[in-house]
Amino acid sequence: MSFMNSACDGKRGVENDAYRDYVPPARLIELQTAAAVMRDGIFAVRGQSYLSQQGFSLYPTSGTSEDWAFTREFLDPSRVKLSGFVIEFNKDYDFFPTWAEMVDLILDIDAGLVALCVHATPGRWAVTLCWIMKRFWSLWHRVFKPELWGPYGPWDRMARYIGRIGTSVGRLIGRK
Repeated sequence: MSFMNSACDGKRGVENDAYRDYVPPARLIELQTAAAVMRDGIFAVRGQSYLSQQGFSLYPTSGTSEDWAFTREFLDPSRVKLSGFVIEFNKDYDFFPTWAEMVDLILDIDAGLVALCVHATPGRWAVTLCWIMKRFWSLWHRVFKPELWGPYGPWDRMARYIGRIGTSVGRLIGRK
């Protein structure tokens, strides 16, 4: 089943429906791990237990911003992956909590979001490599400006030079 399959239109987003979107196993593990990290961060503040589950589990939804964030990578694989989460934080209070209750809820959710950010932070090697590549790329652009990248720019000249070397090596190998 897929949201991109028009045969499933009108069958999803309805309570007790049989429709299930396919989520690649590795991506599902990423999402479940991130949700568990956020849940544990919330729990660490005041011991409030939260349940990590799909948003549809609480009440029928379809076409939400969470759906948009998640599905854009399937519509266009060249796009960056996004993970959307909905946090229902008001399970113990009236729908409109008092300000004192809200302060506690804000602290809970802030801790969960900080835990999620720490979880999502790349390692030192990834950050270092990114920094090096950015510096190299900006230096390359200063030395070889984009307008030089045409037929007379460095890329074409290097390709011709490498081609000549390859041809020469090919001839030498062919003689033996």
